[in-house]
Amino acid sequence: MRSYEFIGSVTGSGSFTRNLAQVGDVDGDGLGDVLISDETASGGGNAWLISAADLASLDALDGATDGQIDVDLIPGAGTSGSYQFSSTDSQTLLSVRVGVDISSAGDVDNNGVNELFIAVGGAGGFGEVFVIDAADLSALDALDGVVDGDIDMSLISGTGGTYQFTSSSGNRLDYEISSAGDIDNDGLDDLIIARSQQSIGGGSNNGGGYIISAADFADLDALDGSTDGEINLDLVAGTGGSYQFIGAGANDTVGSSVSSAGDVDGDGFDDLLIGANQAGSSGETYLISGADLAALDALDGSTDGEIDLGLVA
Repeated sequence: MRSYEFIGSVTGSGSFTRNLAQVGDVDGDGLGDVLISDETASGGGNAWLISAADLASLDALDGATDGQIDVDLIPGAGTSGSYQFSSTDSQTLLSVRVGVDISSAGDVDNNGVNELFIAVGGAGGFGEVFVIDAADLSALDALDGVVDGDIDMSLISGTGGTYQFTSSSGNRLDYEISSAGDIDNDGLDDLIIARSQQSIGGGSNNGGGYIISAADFADLDALDGSTDGEINLDLVAGTGGSYQFIGAGANDTVGSSVSSAGDVDGDGFDDLLIGANQAGSSGETYLISGADLAALDALDGSTDGEIDLGLVA
């Protein structure tokens, strides 16, 4: 194993690789793969999935095996497991920014390989988030009519096990995303999507977000009356094991950071970490037990899938 440097020869943004994620084994070859992004790259931002098996061949694309990999050469390179994610979506309200946040989604379908989690700022007007089934990558590449290693994010919802998360409420979705681990102990990894700088549930810049059970994907997809791979997050609270969490105070910015905490209490349910960097005098962090979600939902007197974080302690 050698070390490599990744560069972007034509991005010209100055923010190349601002977001980095170790995404585990997405191609089933037993090697861990990586996801990097530049949300400000010209043309609407890009993200790149780098298959560990492709490292040597990617290094040689510029004609020199010097350990320097130019990710802008991935489209058209013919590598077997590495891809560029871009978008042809065009919005006037907010500029499209592929890769404003990236993460492993964990193994949401229990097929032995990890999925990808990519946020696209400004897409659809207020941002969109995609969970991309690793098994769909070849099919997603072909959706624009060219098998060239460049996947157009604006085309992919509804293909196989790939889902698009949107909102119709006017609150942006392009902030923090993470695998939540297996919060309900059903063998599927779940998701967390935050909206830290938004006014949610009647609050003022209180922030919040969503805990999405992977087992609910198909039911959540159907809530808007169409099974098209698009899930409206404004509808998910109270469906199966999925929840909306809401910040307690004005300007708390709940969801400024989110992560799986793993199983901190050994009960078989993974737990969650939710940051609120403007809450109180110096910020606050919530450790949420996956086993407590139903009980936390009931604290406000209504089992409606909405968890008020101001009531948890």
